[in-house]
Amino acid sequence: TKQAAEGGNVAAQNRLAKLYMQGIGTDPDLVLAGAWYIVARRAGLIDQEMDDFLQGLSDDQTKQALQKANRLP
Repeated sequence: TKQAAEGGNVAAQNRLAKLYMQGIGTDPDLVLAGAWYIVARRAGLIDQEMDDFLQGLSDDQTKQALQKANRLP
């Protein structure tokens, strides 16, 4: 999933965001989850669950997620 996400697969980017959000196969990382969802969202993917998740992040977490998203492929 990570390789596909890094390769630009939008569905994989959203899946990876959910894996980081839920801590499946990795430690939970809310900032990285937000970053991958931002990348997928910019590509046109809409996921209400992830939109709600993103809205629930603190201002600092959102800022960090945006910064990371700008550095992701």
